[in-house]
Amino acid sequence: MQEPFSRSGTLIDCNTSLSTDFNYEPKNSKKDRTTLLNLLEILKPNTKSRLSWFIITFFVTWYNAVMTPIRIFIMGPNKVPEKIIFIGTAIDIIFVLDAIFCFYMPYIDNDTRLIVTSRTQIRKRYLNSTAFYLNIVSCVPVLEIPFTLIFGAYYNVTTVMTFEIIRMTRLLHFQVVFDEFKNFSSRKGPINVSVFRMVVILFCTQLFMCIFGSIYFGLSSSSVADICPGSNLYEENLKDMELWITSDNVIVDVMDPTVCESKQDGKPDCNDCPHVLFFLRSVYFLMQTLFTIGYGDAVVPTKLDTEVAVTCLFMLFGVFGYGLIIANMTSVLSNIDVVNMRFRHEMDSLHLWLKFRSAPASISHKIDMCFHYLERTQYGVLDQNLFEGLPNQLTREITKSNMVLLERVPFINPQYRSKTFLSNISLALIRRIYPPSSIVIHEGEKQRELLIVKRGKVDLYVKSCSEVVATLVENDYFGDCPLLFGTSNEVKGISPGFSEILALPFNKFKKFMDCSSHTDVDSWSSVSNTVSMEDPGAKKTAEVSRMQMDKIFSYVFNLKTHARSKKVRNMFEESAEVKVKGLRILPKSPLLVYWDIAAIFGIMFEAVSVPIQLATYTRSSNLASAHGWVFSIHYAFDILFIIDMYLRMNAYAYTTFENGKSQTIVDIDLIRKNYFSSPWYPIDRIAVAPYDVLSFALGHHILFRIPKLIRVLHLPRTVSRLRTNLSICFERSMNEKLSSIIKMFLCSILIIVWSSAGWNALRLKDSGHKSVYWALTTLTTVGYGDLTPKNARETIYAIFIGAVGATFTAGIIANVTSFFHDTDVSEDNIDHKMNCVIVSAFQKLFVKVKC
Repeated sequence: MQEPFSRSGTLIDCNTSLSTDFNYEPKNSKKDRTTLLNLLEILKPNTKSRLSWFIITFFVTWYNAVMTPIRIFIMGPNKVPEKIIFIGTAIDIIFVLDAIFCFYMPYIDNDTRLIVTSRTQIRKRYLNSTAFYLNIVSCVPVLEIPFTLIFGAYYNVTTVMTFEIIRMTRLLHFQVVFDEFKNFSSRKGPINVSVFRMVVILFCTQLFMCIFGSIYFGLSSSSVADICPGSNLYEENLKDMELWITSDNVIVDVMDPTVCESKQDGKPDCNDCPHVLFFLRSVYFLMQTLFTIGYGDAVVPTKLDTEVAVTCLFMLFGVFGYGLIIANMTSVLSNIDVVNMRFRHEMDSLHLWLKFRSAPASISHKIDMCFHYLERTQYGVLDQNLFEGLPNQLTREITKSNMVLLERVPFINPQYRSKTFLSNISLALIRRIYPPSSIVIHEGEKQRELLIVKRGKVDLYVKSCSEVVATLVENDYFGDCPLLFGTSNEVKGISPGFSEILALPFNKFKKFMDCSSHTDVDSWSSVSNTVSMEDPGAKKTAEVSRMQMDKIFSYVFNLKTHARSKKVRNMFEESAEVKVKGLRILPKSPLLVYWDIAAIFGIMFEAVSVPIQLATYTRSSNLASAHGWVFSIHYAFDILFIIDMYLRMNAYAYTTFENGKSQTIVDIDLIRKNYFSSPWYPIDRIAVAPYDVLSFALGHHILFRIPKLIRVLHLPRTVSRLRTNLSICFERSMNEKLSSIIKMFLCSILIIVWSSAGWNALRLKDSGHKSVYWALTTLTTVGYGDLTPKNARETIYAIFIGAVGATFTAGIIANVTSFFHDTDVSEDNIDHKMNCVIVSAFQKLFVKVKC
């Protein structure tokens, strides 16, 4: 076996500390060696210091990718402010440091999955990679520092442009950074690839808008030597030209002195060169084009061949990019909790089948409990499906735990049998699930099978006594004597809860014993199908079984005749009772359903009314009001949520499945522990805080209602909980499709309300109806163009809502696509089978139809 780390210190395990033995020996002092070790330790994979460095490089790369096109196409090479030049120089130095750190950055070997810390191997790998050459090119712009010191302002524009273009090659660093983020997350646990890919797509989309928006602005203004001639020369040099900056009303309002000076009431002052506004309007134009909104207020003014061609390319890219977002959103919705989603769809089909068969409610409830138990214990993967394609050797290794259980049976004990015999017997075991109150052992019958309790327990009874005479717990066995000798069961076994039993049926045992290759069992008779008592293992089995039955019947005798039997029974009854003090709301209480409905209304009212009130008070410049019927409803829901939090900590009983048994927990300490560890508690703790008390002292009451909006995170969980409680309390099923539609509908309302409220707060002259109208035209990517941004703040907000709208529309399309995809007509679809039955009946009565 390979050791965790080699003697040379080249490889170490991912979970061990860094080795101090290296092939590389520094020529400098011991202090330099210590510094090198510290650097390798800091940059080791799975460390927060390494992750922090990659986060820094991510942000500086993003800043460089966004700012470089602005410096080239909007500001111009010779008109960049000194502050931006200083920041760019600092970023150049960071890239140089990153290139140096790569010589000291340990990595995980793909073959051994061990961390390589050898300086020689790290350097060799880095020099042979494309990252080395990329970093060399990325470090070239740092030469601008000596160029500036030597030539000052006299080195030409071409050199400046060359350095700026070289900076754009740093875009390739994003691939390295995203790979590092993905690897770091995967080491902590499994990641959802679809969600990660969606984040990357959205990031690349906004980066594309920033970069190519600036490029397009430069192309549309290339016919003018100076796009910022100053307010005095604007009318003379630019006003009559067909340019973007003379056609865009938002830019004209700032640059044209005849328009700017006439604006009052808080409008921005005249700006000779609004670079920020140039950038925002260019991104705004790309947002409209890529997301197919098309307001029409930012258009191609000159209609030159170059501008039209580039715009057409943007539109084509937008179609494919938007399609990519929709397709990936479908993948995200399909892969979020995919195992539970599949199980819920299967349960919907099962409930439909039971309803079609008119099954009694009690039977349906038992079947539902059984499938839920299987889902919890097997995590959506059935044992027979797991072992079906595995080789025998791997199956034997997985079932080694069963061999340990079989060793307790005297007949199969390794003292009397070989390991091969034991291994083959373990492969013949069958896993069975017994729901509560199921008969596991039939008294008086020749039930020839060996039963081993894997999980749960089995209570044993005899005819002459109604009490539990014994209990089989985990790892206990029963039925070895009936299996070997064909005797009848002397007791009855009932499962009080869910129990998992490993059974060795007689047919498999007989087939195994009849095989001539098993020479270690010579006492088996193929005629009588029994084992001779001359076998030492069989003899030991009979002795142990007789001793166990003697104990059981002795206990039964004591229960009947001994005087202390009454005390024993009372002791058992007292231990079984659960004394409950105070109010308890059981899981089957109808109150839970009514409260879930009230909670949904309360959350929605809070989430809808607060943004509307905030927009209303912002428009009226009055944030101090704390009166009115709306706030009264807020306070009423606050009281209800506080009561709910108290009940969750003290009264809401819950159901658990432990040791194969369904148990209702009513102990207050366990209830509180369950609530405090749930995802509900952190949100409730923030939402119930008395912010309104501060508002009466500080004013601006509506602002203190904003933290209450965190309850929106409860909305999907509350809908899912309502679905579960309807099934448990009223036996009314809400299928997964209906649940998804309700969640999508509620989220759509919130997005529309929040978007329209923000626009209403910015546009003081527009009514609430117009704000909703603008939000819908933007979110649905219709974009009529009659309501458009008029300043920088509105432009920023429109860019944000446009991006949200694209994702919102993609989510709806993906959800609807997933809905119809789930109802496809296939051989395994129950609706399809029902239709075939109906068509078949119609065929016999009227006409021959092929289904």
